[in-house]
Amino acid sequence: MLGNTVGVNNLSSRRVSMGRLTWWDFAYRIYAPWDNEEPPDELIELVEEERIRPGRALDVGCGTGNYTLFLASKGFEAVGVDISSAAIKKARVKAAKRNPNCLFYTADFLDAKSLGSVVEGAFDLVMDYGCFHSITRQDRNRYLPSLKAVTRQGSLYLLWSFHPGSGAPFGWFGVDPREVRELFSQDFQILDERTATRGKILYIMERKSGI
Repeated sequence: MLGNTVGVNNLSSRRVSMGRLTWWDFAYRIYAPWDNEEPPDELIELVEEERIRPGRALDVGCGTGNYTLFLASKGFEAVGVDISSAAIKKARVKAAKRNPNCLFYTADFLDAKSLGSVVEGAFDLVMDYGCFHSITRQDRNRYLPSLKAVTRQGSLYLLWSFHPGSGAPFGWFGVDPREVRELFSQDFQILDERTATRGKILYIMERKSGI
């Protein structure tokens, strides 16, 4: 599938309810400045240069679905998941206008049971532009089992993450590249690691072994 190339501080608040709203629901209803309409330059480049070819794609922490919709417009069978039901509602409205074949589900990616109730099988491409670096280090250990459940040998995984010293906005945690390598290296081969736009690092990984 790969061609000639190789958040908020104390994110336990991600589960805090405000009435019937989670913190993320509140943000997406009131103010979510990280919700960029334009996909990151690196994703556009990889897709339009066909270094990543269309297939089944999962957008982790998809927000209001901008990047999921971009993938769908380029021929991917695109699915977006987010913990915020408010964000997913907005994503579905966009999908109805632009691409009705694009699917969106409310799910906590750190909860394998919740994730498994809405998505089945492995994806050719999994991308994460804003989820991993917004969770605590303790919760990151719960991230990997879910990632393994939605990938298979040869699946590609794109991870954008702030570096700890990058001055990440909105109180998001940065992730040391050494931690990324330590956490993922047993199951994923890092094909590329580069400085990306918007102050992030992009890691391009490939799943080593089947599930």
